[in-house]
Amino acid sequence: MKRLALLACLLLSGCATTYGPNFMTGGYKERMLAENRYIVSFFGNGYAQEQRVWNFWIYRCAQLTVEKGYDLFMLEPSSEHALLQNPQGERPVEFTMLDASAGETGTRVLPVQYYSYSVTTYSSKAVVNMYRLPVPADINVRALLDARSIMEQLQPYIDADAKIEPPARKDLFVRAAVEATIKARALDAEQADKLRGMAM
Repeated sequence: MKRLALLACLLLSGCATTYGPNFMTGGYKERMLAENRYIVSFFGNGYAQEQRVWNFWIYRCAQLTVEKGYDLFMLEPSSEHALLQNPQGERPVEFTMLDASAGETGTRVLPVQYYSYSVTTYSSKAVVNMYRLPVPADINVRALLDARSIMEQLQPYIDADAKIEPPARKDLFVRAAVEATIKARALDAEQADKLRGMAM
């Protein structure tokens, strides 16, 4: 059994992390904090570049939002702990996020020791708050992202296993934020088109 596991590791080790649940070569993982609040992480292996890991991660944030029956989500700046998988097992890792309204998120570069040499891997993670329509009155609409917009924009990239160029992060966020605002404020068709025109 150990030989089979080692052989599988060797066969998989030469490939960049694909989109899917966390396994031997990385992937996504989530941890529920509350019914509508999760820590969402994506771990890459030594072959996965930062761009691949980040886009797979933000796609999973959106996908999980839809899977749980929500429409919009917000990336929460937080000093809470996430779980990092490493050769010694899971351990808590502190992480920080930039302000969600700034259109960027934190990406951590982690040096991971494998036997006698070091491999640099990338991971992205954040606390994701999910909301259904209509959103509560006290929610900052400007910080919301439309989950289906994120998925639609990144679907070709996911389907191509990151072999095509993804949308620019700024454009990805702007489009998703605009669609979230349209839905959260229940704008009519004319208002929605006007907002899209101003943003794009």
